[in-house]
Amino acid sequence: APWNSANVFGGIRKGVIIGVGLWVIVVLLAGLSRSTIHNEDELKRLTNLTCLGTIPFSGPKKHTPGYWPTLVEGGDRFGFSEAIRLLRIRTEKAMHKHHYKVLLVSSAIPGEGKTTVAVNLARSLAQKGKRTLLVDLDLRSPTVHRLFGHESVPGITEFLSGTVIAKDLFACLKEDVLYAAFAGTQVRSAAELLACKELHTLICQAREIFDYVILDTPPSAMLSDAAEAAGLADCALITIRQNFSSSTQILEGAQFLMDSGLPLIGCALNGARRSILPNAYSYGGYGYGYG
Repeated sequence: APWNSANVFGGIRKGVIIGVGLWVIVVLLAGLSRSTIHNEDELKRLTNLTCLGTIPFSGPKKHTPGYWPTLVEGGDRFGFSEAIRLLRIRTEKAMHKHHYKVLLVSSAIPGEGKTTVAVNLARSLAQKGKRTLLVDLDLRSPTVHRLFGHESVPGITEFLSGTVIAKDLFACLKEDVLYAAFAGTQVRSAAELLACKELHTLICQAREIFDYVILDTPPSAMLSDAAEAAGLADCALITIRQNFSSSTQILEGAQFLMDSGLPLIGCALNGARRSILPNAYSYGGYGYGYG
């Protein structure tokens, strides 16, 4: 037998150890390079903006395709409804202070829940008796109509093409207090449409009719659409999902809006997990308070 025979199993074991070590190093480096937001304190330090509300994660009891948390569905179980109402109170106070009426709701990247925040904020304002118009300006990926159980209907895209007139654009969703202007047909090049003079005229007319106008726009760090829509609004609210987008993406998204001259009244920390936040939501049977 050869005195220097190869140790096959030893080589495999050594290779596995080296591979695992390299994988751990890569994961650590990726984690350090992608710093995310975990709580309100980190959000304040990063953006220097006021956190107007922390919205707890509200998931379905079972995996449900197309699930969207609402004021009704998430109210008792997750404290979702109370969080939305608190966000509405603080947002309304900030807007009233400067006599703002048109609020732009955006996020840095997709998946942070900006549409959920915009829709439920509009619903909460309507519950308070404020005549509110929700406008879906995410023309590349419209979703607001699905949240209200509508199929694809004529909307902003058709209005700007001249096939729908303004009075037929506003759909009444609740007892003359909540209206919506859906996006309409999906388009790829939305920035040019959002800069149209006709859209500016429409929002100016809405100012005279409604107490508040909520604009749901595309993510601001990835597309120029939100920057174009900034000229329609008085102020903006940034939605940031907990432990989701990187600090760089958040800062870029906020900066793009501020470069458009749009004041940012604050942020909404969405999808907050109680096990991560220092002040957990656990107030008796309502699931809200400090743990």
